[in-house]
Amino acid sequence: MGQLPGSNLGLSAIAKELVINFNTGVTSSMRDVGEYGATYVSEGSQFTMGAYRGFQLPTAMVSMAQNAGGIWDGCNFWDTFCYMEGGGDIGGTIFPNQADPDFGYIGAYWTQNGDTYTTSTERCSTCGTELTFGGGLVKQTVHGNFIITIYNIMVPQYTSFCDGVYLNITLNGEVVACADNSGRSEIPLLTHNYTILKYALKANVVPGEEVGYDFECNVGYGRCS
Repeated sequence: MGQLPGSNLGLSAIAKELVINFNTGVTSSMRDVGEYGATYVSEGSQFTMGAYRGFQLPTAMVSMAQNAGGIWDGCNFWDTFCYMEGGGDIGGTIFPNQADPDFGYIGAYWTQNGDTYTTSTERCSTCGTELTFGGGLVKQTVHGNFIITIYNIMVPQYTSFCDGVYLNITLNGEVVACADNSGRSEIPLLTHNYTILKYALKANVVPGEEVGYDFECNVGYGRCS
């Protein structure tokens, strides 16, 4: 916190300095700042100074493309779609926070501040991060250390496959998650339920360098290598 001004300091100014959300019926007395400030500036909260400093790291650009919106296996069409959202599971630790403290909520059907920080060629910037019609590209700005998850999903057709098909997610050209119907893949393609392939990423950044992550949601013939 910088030098205090000579005039009276209002609650809104204090809130900006402490990064506190006062949407709890706080009155204008300094007593309330102590009571509610202790509640919101607590260990483990995204508003702690440690977490706040972490979010001042440079930003990263996460882009996600889709090669097709489904595949014909010779007998049936298997619909696919993909999207990215905030939060995720890394190493068994769940990061449920789905909102970047500055860029807002990141999700399939709606993104906060989408006109500024989200770009989608398939739908619209504020319509979320989902790609579903085939092809398309979505880009999302996130802070360093923010967790984001990419989902690639196949819709069930309640019948068997007539040809070998795979579903995968690549990061910078490398396969990071894959499912197929060969019976040998770690994750099988499901015929009677949604196949949900996902990959969680922590956006590590380097001060002074522009960092980008390029994902692709793919569906094709064959199996996981």
